[in-house]
Amino acid sequence: MAGTSLQFLDKVKFLGVELDPTLTMDRHVSSIISSCNFHMRALCCTNIGLSLRLDAAKSVAVSIVGARLILL
Repeated sequence: MAGTSLQFLDKVKFLGVELDPTLTMDRHVSSIISSCNFHMRALCCTNIGLSLRLDAAKSVAVSIVGARLILL
């Protein structure tokens, strides 16, 4: 162990949370925003999303975002 060099990583994912060396959680928040945007676009552009009534589509959208925010 003595004299062994360690390689540090730019990020570590632990229990679903991305940690960076400064512990600012910027990468984690960006990852969650990207995930929400991906799923919102998928909901808007698929046959399932287009066939839902507006109130049902809003409910699904809130559920998608809410499920991601629990991980914050």
